[in-house]
Amino acid sequence: MKIKKYIILTPLLLIFLYKAKAAGLYDPLSGYTSQSSVGTIEGLIGSFIQGLLGLFGALSLLMFVYGGFLWITSAGNMDRVKQGKDTIIWASVAIVTIFTSYAIINFIFRLVSGEMMWTQ
Repeated sequence: MKIKKYIILTPLLLIFLYKAKAAGLYDPLSGYTSQSSVGTIEGLIGSFIQGLLGLFGALSLLMFVYGGFLWITSAGNMDRVKQGKDTIIWASVAIVTIFTSYAIINFIFRLVSGEMMWTQ
């Protein structure tokens, strides 16, 4: 029953997010008003992916800190030291993976949107 509710509510939420356009912010240094990129479906998808990558990055950082906490509070217990080291290693792998995927996604979006011009 809950799945049917989510299947109905998710497209409605995306429609409302697609229609919502924020006002641009005035930059006093350059004198220009920035435009919101959420006005298009590509901008919405890009913002969603960047939000997910930011969330996963924050969770990876928290796991990194948690692994350090386990290691520091192990009091010589080798099982907790190993658990703390493993947590730090896997959190580091996750952070590198997130940064790499962000760079790849950003490159692909810039390539598709035409912002990246190939010059000779």
